[in-house]
Amino acid sequence: MTIVRSFLWQIILIIGFLNSSSCLAESNNDIGQIAENLAGLKRCLQSLDTDKETRFKAEVEKVSDTNAQHAVVYLRGRKWCGSGGCTLLMLEKHGDDWKVISKIPVVHLPIRILNKKHNGWHDLSVRVGGGGITESYDVDLHFDGKKFSKDPSSNHPKKLDLTEPGESVITDELTEYLINE
Repeated sequence: MTIVRSFLWQIILIIGFLNSSSCLAESNNDIGQIAENLAGLKRCLQSLDTDKETRFKAEVEKVSDTNAQHAVVYLRGRKWCGSGGCTLLMLEKHGDDWKVISKIPVVHLPIRILNKKHNGWHDLSVRVGGGGITESYDVDLHFDGKKFSKDPSSNHPKKLDLTEPGESVITDELTEYLINE
């Protein structure tokens, strides 16, 4: 009973906080934008995979110097994962649609957007391991002007210094969605 009472008080405090006009307007706009982005991302991903078990995690982030919206998407499913990890997609929004900019296989979480840039885009940090790599480590992916590096585990990439400044955007704690629900 104490847990229920505590939960109800938290809800009442949140509703009271959201009822201020500026917070409510911002919250409604943010929630609407999030819902619109999620629906658009799901449509894009459904065109790539019809498996009912495939899941994804995504964050819409500013990753380039352009005004375009970008989504960092981590896919988990039979079509997208192997012994070396799962697939990361970088998408760019065009109107109501999302287009694949890069498809990066064999990565593990966490995914970070680094402060440093190449060709106007922030570098990405991904973890590689498995598939013959005995000890996992983080690597830096650069944008070449058209796409990010294709396979982070090939060509014996240099281990990334974990103190490299950046922001974690996709972690195990991030909500995961079914593509086809």
